[in-house]
Amino acid sequence: MGRAAGLILQGYAVTLVGVAVGVCSARALALEERGTLALLLLAGQLFSRFGALGFEQLVQKHGFSLFGRAAYHRALLLGCATLLPLMWGFLVFCRLPAVYLLPTFLAAVVVAVLKVNTAYLIHLGRLRELFVINLGQALVQLALFLAAYATHRSLYFYGAWLLTVTLACGLSLSRVRPLLPPGEAGPAGARGVWRESRAYTTVALPETVLTFCLELPLIRVLLGGANAGLYAISNTFTTIYFQVFAALSAVVIQRPLGRRAPLYAALALLGLVMVALCRPAIVLLYGETYAGASRYVEWMLPATFLLGVARLEQVTAGRQAPFAFQVLIVLAFCALLASTLLLGSPGLVVPWIALSYALCSLAVLLGVWWGRPGKRAGSPLREGV
Repeated sequence: MGRAAGLILQGYAVTLVGVAVGVCSARALALEERGTLALLLLAGQLFSRFGALGFEQLVQKHGFSLFGRAAYHRALLLGCATLLPLMWGFLVFCRLPAVYLLPTFLAAVVVAVLKVNTAYLIHLGRLRELFVINLGQALVQLALFLAAYATHRSLYFYGAWLLTVTLACGLSLSRVRPLLPPGEAGPAGARGVWRESRAYTTVALPETVLTFCLELPLIRVLLGGANAGLYAISNTFTTIYFQVFAALSAVVIQRPLGRRAPLYAALALLGLVMVALCRPAIVLLYGETYAGASRYVEWMLPATFLLGVARLEQVTAGRQAPFAFQVLIVLAFCALLASTLLLGSPGLVVPWIALSYALCSLAVLLGVWWGRPGKRAGSPLREGV
């Protein structure tokens, strides 16, 4: 697990700079402006993941042996372009100007390319190059956010973020190009990439929602802009926790787990420690104004634990549920999130969102358990990718 420990330590080193970035924007912007910035950042990152859903796991496992890099780029460009109507709907739903449609599309493509490149570096075990890219991105973003501090406007912070991810994408391309296999073996069809990556859909989707805070628009609509700002801060802590599972899965996707119980017990204990420390940490870093974010952390950490366990179990499973079963889980998860709009009490909103994550994770775990060797013969599961 030395490689996993390296990824975790690198991730937290970068996260420390990321926390400074968050503190800078939180102290420079009013709660409403902070919520607006969170939604703008969410749009580009979220649609980058939807436009390339499951690509990271596929590249982490196989590199560019199944498909060349160009095939992944064509597939993610097509995926992001297909999502343009949803991008427009997202901006309208969040009451953001439609002029942000083109920047959102470009950001989605750039971030998706960056994620494919970094997944390839993880596949090769080139952790040093990965660290240079991630730390460089965080430091540049911090410098640009500090430059925008005096403006106290979310628009300038958004422009700083766009410039940062573009520079990081360019750096990743320069680092990956010398490492490409001769001729980039493998078929070049974008359709094939989507066909193979769908095996990871049931975890990739809720993981995307958690990482990029898709539920933030629901919070904004149901609880107001101030609570959206608080929820965005709480998401920083749940994402920090989930980074441990992401680092472990990047390793075990090629080297399956042995004994699971001690590992999961340690991860659960880590979650309890984070719940206990989140409120004083939030007050220290962001100020007393954001102390209310701790109650959202308390709800979301247990759901994040279940999602992380589901990810580890899915990427190491020898057999995966058929695509129809995965679609059913995804649709049920989306329906649960959407049904938040029907809740009558504001106090139920975040608990219901946490329950949606938990139920989706349990469904994934049930599918993985059912497909293990030794279970009932004739189980409607196919061999994994």
